[in-house]
Amino acid sequence: MAETKELVAKVLDAYFQFRSNVPEFGGSKLLEDNKTTQDIIDDLAPMMTVSEEDVLNYLHDKGYQIKSMEDGSVKWQIWRIWDGAF
Repeated sequence: MAETKELVAKVLDAYFQFRSNVPEFGGSKLLEDNKTTQDIIDDLAPMMTVSEEDVLNYLHDKGYQIKSMEDGSVKWQIWRIWDGAF
């Protein structure tokens, strides 16, 4: 069980390696790339099965915030590097 949790953490760390919870990094502005929990689970599905609880805990622990979208839905507020300068 502990090995599985470690593997999930490694996969999430890799997924978020070029993403941030703030819109700037080292003076570079980042591209807003908001996602739902399910979007993230779907992105990771080819690699491994990750639970909602795993994603929620990871994002909460890393300080990601939730943003209300214009259509009334909510997504995680995520910025990602787009110029390769991370």
